[in-house]
Amino acid sequence: MPVKWLIVGSGPSGVAVANYLIANGIRPMIIDGGVEVSTKDSTTQQHSGMNKTWFGSEMSYFQPSSSILKYGPYVDARASFARGGFSRVWGATFDFTHDFADWPSDMIPTREDIESVKALVPHSVTTWGTSLNSVGLSGSERSYSFYSQVSKRLSGSDLIVKPSVIAIDTNQNSVNYCVACERCLVGCPRNSIWFAGDILERWDTLGLIDYRPGFVVQHIEEDEQVSVHMTHNGNTMQTITADKVFLAAGAISTAAIVVRSGLQEEVIIRDSSTAIGAAFQLRSSKGQSNGSHHSLSQWWIGSKNFIAQVYPPTIDLIEIAVKRFRLPNFFTGIIGLVVMRIHPVIAYLPLEESGCITVRSIDGIAIANGHKGEKSPRVSFKKKLSQLAKIFFRSGYLMHHSMFQFKAPGGGYHHGSSFPQGSLSDYVGRPKFFRNVHIVDSSVLPSLPLGSITPTVMANAVRIVRTVMSEGIS
Repeated sequence: MPVKWLIVGSGPSGVAVANYLIANGIRPMIIDGGVEVSTKDSTTQQHSGMNKTWFGSEMSYFQPSSSILKYGPYVDARASFARGGFSRVWGATFDFTHDFADWPSDMIPTREDIESVKALVPHSVTTWGTSLNSVGLSGSERSYSFYSQVSKRLSGSDLIVKPSVIAIDTNQNSVNYCVACERCLVGCPRNSIWFAGDILERWDTLGLIDYRPGFVVQHIEEDEQVSVHMTHNGNTMQTITADKVFLAAGAISTAAIVVRSGLQEEVIIRDSSTAIGAAFQLRSSKGQSNGSHHSLSQWWIGSKNFIAQVYPPTIDLIEIAVKRFRLPNFFTGIIGLVVMRIHPVIAYLPLEESGCITVRSIDGIAIANGHKGEKSPRVSFKKKLSQLAKIFFRSGYLMHHSMFQFKAPGGGYHHGSSFPQGSLSDYVGRPKFFRNVHIVDSSVLPSLPLGSITPTVMANAVRIVRTVMSEGIS
């Protein structure tokens, strides 16, 4: 008997779809690679039960033997086969207002869709003491000083600056309430950072979903029903037939499934190119308290075609430096004086100034690759970073484009728009070769927002499943 509602993938978009179905009395089946995160990292072992590290865990990058993907030399991105996907660290802006500006009007998520995401994911604005006169997520006083100085010097520029809104639980009645321990980048010991896998585990325990881990989809066929062919735990081939499939495997895996299914010779995944660097505080700040704060993105600065997320100085950077350069412990204090003046900065470019990832099927294997000429869009970055550097310097902070590492395509993990709605797919995420398969991950975004894309991906996924249900699309 076929499955009525099948979701492929357990990351944010898959969980968003499942949440809507559950709210409407439907128990969906969810399949994924099911890889559990590793606890081998030394920083993880310092905290009981802590298994969330920068960009999740190294196990999120693990490619099982049954994977249909291989990677070329000019692409940094990797598909995730982990339970919950890449949803462990959010340096998010969580700001929907500008994300849909150029979308087709009939494809913009409604307020209901957005509220569905907000109800599922905690969203806490960064505040600094009583300076912003509101209750939110405790930020670093050092970051607030930087933020304040920059805010005063934006006159005449097209840049705006805002506190970040992060997917961290600040509900004091929650067992996962954030205590601002500054350990975000090496793993939250209280599970305060939202993770799709935690939601999945809770639903599975309550019997709200039929969760099947360990499945890696090889290809899809569609006739009267959808046949999803996959391996289980890297061994035997199995097939699930379904009436409706929501493909939430992530942009790279979705592209691999499409080319391996013989539906398209090549899939082009667009990317928001990424540069990672830092700003160095030139002047000392007497009386500035380190305090207790979260260590994800504190604030962001940007315009229509450029954005930079600014992180706080953190003790974690000291630990990383000591270990990386194998320095004796007595260097810790000296390094600390320097590190506590370093504000990490992650910058993003829009699609038209960024590279891309191509996925092609060669001898039955999906090959993901970047393009050498598009590996580092340095010219665009230099121009925009130079503008930002002038404002930062007048604010007392040194930043230069030479202090940045320009990532290869996919390096910021904000990629998609392979089958944009309104051109290469319809309003419910179906390219021309699908009828009952709806792509709900970042692959179908009409355009990619600058900075964090996850809330937007989730809202669009909710819009698609809501539309499919309300219009009875078949």
